[in-house]
Amino acid sequence: MKATLSDRFWAKVSVGELEECWLWTATKTRFGYGSFRVGSLTDGTRRKEMAHRIAYTLSTGKDIPAGMVVMHSCDNPQCVNPAHLSVGTYSENGKQAYDRQRRFSTVKPREGHPRARLTESQVSYIRKVGKSRTLKSMAEEFNVSKSTIDAVRRNVNWKSA
Repeated sequence: MKATLSDRFWAKVSVGELEECWLWTATKTRFGYGSFRVGSLTDGTRRKEMAHRIAYTLSTGKDIPAGMVVMHSCDNPQCVNPAHLSVGTYSENGKQAYDRQRRFSTVKPREGHPRARLTESQVSYIRKVGKSRTLKSMAEEFNVSKSTIDAVRRNVNWKSA
């Protein structure tokens, strides 16, 4: 007798008490999330899915709406305990990760950014001069592209300078 999807899935979980994390014991992504194969080779539907998404679907009987993610209340990527999972938007998930200090912005602003080619004083000068000079002449003066000068003028780059 062929094992059901549910049997195959839960056989790869270390189930604990209801309030504890239930840890995925099989293949994991490089970020620590469980990975599980679903579908069939014969009809070409075989694919990998995130284990916590499968756990949510199996436990609730509901599909995850398009554009939604399954969030962990426990902040443990290996956890597949349905009591720790809920559906939310990418924005909600990102805000939750930031609020819980699981995600930090590594981009340094302005001159601190590793790809910054201009200084704050140069940006101020470019904006002060405005359109009295051509993009080409400004780009040549600061050794950057015309599109960089244009983005600075329009406050697309260096918004807070």
